[in-house]
Amino acid sequence: MVSSDSGTVIGSVVVSGSEETIAGAQVSSVSQPGLTVVTGADGQFRLTGLSTGSQTLAVTKPGYVGTNRIVTVSIDQHSDLGQIGLAVNTEHGLVRGLITDSQQTALATVNLVLTGPESYQAASNSQGVFELANIIPGTYSFNLDKTGLLQ
Repeated sequence: MVSSDSGTVIGSVVVSGSEETIAGAQVSSVSQPGLTVVTGADGQFRLTGLSTGSQTLAVTKPGYVGTNRIVTVSIDQHSDLGQIGLAVNTEHGLVRGLITDSQQTALATVNLVLTGPESYQAASNSQGVFELANIIPGTYSFNLDKTGLLQ
């Protein structure tokens, strides 16, 4: 339940130094545990129900260096944080890409497995995009699996 003495914070999460949006980043209130949202495919978020006054928001996503932002929340107002940049974590790898067929049509729900010192799994989203984060250094093989997909 949202209090009548609460406000909303909006913004977007991007890769630091670029306009590339980050989907699936978590935006959480540090002072109000449990108030958390996840950015959409466009990197946008809307966190409602925040108590008025100064709030610290934590922005995190595996494979990136998290950050905190302080914002003043007002009753029944939208506080816009604008773009929040997250740097790629350079201590671990990040594999991100787009899966298409031979006509360059995006392929959704392709299962991906990265095998090496550790194994990682992901599936492409409805736009054919996938991301594997926090990959430890090493040599890997990459396999794709989708019914009807020729490998």
